[in-house]
Amino acid sequence: MAALEAGVRVLRLGTSGKLEKLGALTTIGPAADVAAEVNGLLWVAESVQGVRLYDTRNLTTPIALSWLRDLAPATVVRVSGPRLYVGYGNHIALVDTINLKGPKLLSALALDDKQATVGDMAIQGSHLYIGRLDKAGPDMVSFDVSKPKAALAESSVGNNGAGERLALSANNLFIGSVQVGLQRISLGADRPSLVATWEATNKDDCTIKPPGDPQPPNLGEAPHSAVTLKWSTTCHPVSYEVRINGQVAGTTHDPSYSFTPQGGLISWQVTAIDGSGSRAAGPTWHFEVTDDGWLTPPAAPPNASPVYAPPLVLVDSRSPAAIIATTCAAIIVGLLLIVGAAWFFGSRAEERTLRKDL
Repeated sequence: MAALEAGVRVLRLGTSGKLEKLGALTTIGPAADVAAEVNGLLWVAESVQGVRLYDTRNLTTPIALSWLRDLAPATVVRVSGPRLYVGYGNHIALVDTINLKGPKLLSALALDDKQATVGDMAIQGSHLYIGRLDKAGPDMVSFDVSKPKAALAESSVGNNGAGERLALSANNLFIGSVQVGLQRISLGADRPSLVATWEATNKDDCTIKPPGDPQPPNLGEAPHSAVTLKWSTTCHPVSYEVRINGQVAGTTHDPSYSFTPQGGLISWQVTAIDGSGSRAAGPTWHFEVTDDGWLTPPAAPPNASPVYAPPLVLVDSRSPAAIIATTCAAIIVGLLLIVGAAWFFGSRAEERTLRKDL
């Protein structure tokens, strides 16, 4: 189960009919969708981080085997045989996964409108069904992917851009959305056709409003590390478009978005999108990345042991005490010189007298 910033939760259906938690997988980007491969391998759509393949056979030490970084912001992943289908923005990528550690891009399909996004995907044989989200236009478009390097558009259904969720059952495709409700599409004829529509009994007529209450607060600060942007909204939008420094950074279904800023002053804006494709753009907020905790290391101590150097003592030679001390010292030195000289000359005279006597 994809759990956005919480990563992936691995569950199983126990004998009692209840779900049992087996473990969790921490992802680098927010986990928007998952698709299981064979032998415990798992593809994870991680929004602006693209798509990663994890080996989850040992949940205590999961291993990332492949990374499709260019398929971003990735929101939907599906597996069908040796093929991986990735929905990112308004594109769908067809990837060859025969070599799981070296997947190859076969082709990329684009929706008809740059503002449209991939809401969901379903695969039946050589037919790929895309749930489409936009202000208007088809709810679902289908492609013939029998030749993955030259996929062809086949048909479309609806005109509300309300392809939030798709589900296949035999030759029936069900499309669910907040705006329209539930639609049943028959796939048995040459072209898909609408069979029935069930409106939601608790249909919400609320009109979405621009997001507010930004975190970090406007004109605030954030640490020099991964930052989780958060905001509040109304009417439960289907998705949010996040712009950072004027560029679309990704889409999310949750009122939060994580990324790592490069530093300086960061601007960001969130646009709420409802099931009908209506958009409500919030104001542009700003925060500054600080360098708290990044300190210059102290200089290394010298290798040699420090030697004590006594402070220099200065004497005022003009003070009375200094004059008296200097005079006394001079007298003592003079007396010593006189005594020394007397002893020297006395010794010499005595020596000459002894020589004469001999």
